[in-house]
Amino acid sequence: AGAGINASYNVQNTISYEQPDFRTIQRKDDANLASWDIKFVETKDGYNIDSYHAIYGNQLFMKSRLYNNGDKNFTDDRDLSTLISGGFSPNMALALTAPKNAKESVIIVEYQRFDNDYILNWETTQWR
Repeated sequence: AGAGINASYNVQNTISYEQPDFRTIQRKDDANLASWDIKFVETKDGYNIDSYHAIYGNQLFMKSRLYNNGDKNFTDDRDLSTLISGGFSPNMALALTAPKNAKESVIIVEYQRFDNDYILNWETTQWR
């Protein structure tokens, strides 16, 4: 008499978050490299990095066209996307495999962060 037991167990976890102001683009995914770009799209008001008005310039982070205190005319943190005001730290997961006989593997992880400088011109004064 013989007996046998077969069993399997599978776990999958997905992490997701809303990022309406940003778009994640996978640049490469092959046996040696996986990479993504995360690009800014536009604010809740529809302004993007290239928006321009002949009188007001780029209103990307301008609170109001009618506000006359330039140094206080930046969009309030509470009105910005949480990804801008709260910091942007995306989570990523990657499954790595190696040949059965591999004794050693080299894994390089690179994370780059880029900042933009926003300038608000108001008459003959500039605020940063």
